[in-house]
Amino acid sequence: RAARLLVIESFSTVEADVLRSTVGLVTLPSISKTDGITTITAGNSSTYSVVITNTTGAVLSNAIFRDPALANLTINSLSCSAAGGATCPASPSIATMRGGGIAIPSMPVNSSVTFSLSATVSAAAPAGTITNTAQVIVSGETNSAADTNNVTTKFAVAKSFLPASISVGGTSVLTITLQNTNLAAATGVAFTDTYPANLVTTATPGVTNTCGGTATAAANGTSLSLSNGTI
Repeated sequence: RAARLLVIESFSTVEADVLRSTVGLVTLPSISKTDGITTITAGNSSTYSVVITNTTGAVLSNAIFRDPALANLTINSLSCSAAGGATCPASPSIATMRGGGIAIPSMPVNSSVTFSLSATVSAAAPAGTITNTAQVIVSGETNSAADTNNVTTKFAVAKSFLPASISVGGTSVLTITLQNTNLAAATGVAFTDTYPANLVTTATPGVTNTCGGTATAAANGTSLSLSNGTI
């Protein structure tokens, strides 16, 4: 008798649900910022130029420009100029710029606006760097640009006489102290101190100098000077 083998194949079907969603794409305009220098002395001023260009490929309305407050830097004035059909905001204010930001009314494709910021570094700013950042905001997304300057401080200068009071024809020792609070030595330091009327160097000045270079006080002269010092 012949035997038969019965093979039963079983198939199963797996179904997968694919979830689809739409993600909004925000293309941001370009932004640049510079004051054209790399070093500034504490107490001095500079002008920053911030250029925002619509490189998004579409017309922009109400993009926001911000330049947040920064320690040791005071903005003195703010102005705007436009190119390529863009529209500057009316009467932009420093307070608004440093707060929620200034809305730029309209920017056609490839147009630009330039904000000019006159700023002063505090005379009390320490030696180091100061980085000022500007932002352009579109639909909650931010593009930024920064400018960094090295800050140098002015020398601290002290001047004293010992004794502080003398009689006519008497002598006193004049000491001038220069202090460099910067992060690097200063070279080529020079000064001239011209005495007031009726004050002269003695016939034997006996000048001492710890500042390098050449200190000069001519016998019976009317000034003390330093040239090519290093501090």
